Amino acid sequence: MQWIKVISLSLIVGLSMIPSVYANVVVVTHPDNKNMVDLVEIRRMFLGKTKTWDDGLKVQPADLDAGQPGRDVFLKKVVRKSESSLNSYWARMLFSSKGKPPRQFVSPMAMQEWLIKTPGAIGYVDQADLNPGVKVLLVLE
Repeated sequence: MQWIKVISLSLIVGLSMIPSVYANVVVVTHPDNKNMVDLVEIRRMFLGKTKTWDDGLKVQPADLDAGQPGRDVFLKKVVRKSESSLNSYWARMLFSSKGKPPRQFVSPMAMQEWLIKTPGAIGYVDQADLNPGVKVLLVLE
């Protein structure tokens, strides 16, 4: 009976350490943005292929630094590229003068502060870090 308690406790502790891998990530934008976009359009925005919103406002994507919560989920589900593949993509785009990578942020808080002040901005954060001042466009589960 004692070993059941030990195994149960071990499972609980072990499972509590992996929620960030399966956490919900939200795609967010400036609070006054009235545009609606789908997953494909968000991917195009983050790869520099879509330059303006439907209302004509310039798209200004924001990206989190590697290792930040939600980044791996966003890369996998939205951008559909690994970290190294994305770095190679942006190196090619920069070299050919076809585009520049999204603005980088060291924290979800810093990104959201910028989003709130920047019309046309779009970014993503782990749902646990969501600032109520931004507008949620899409929830990735």
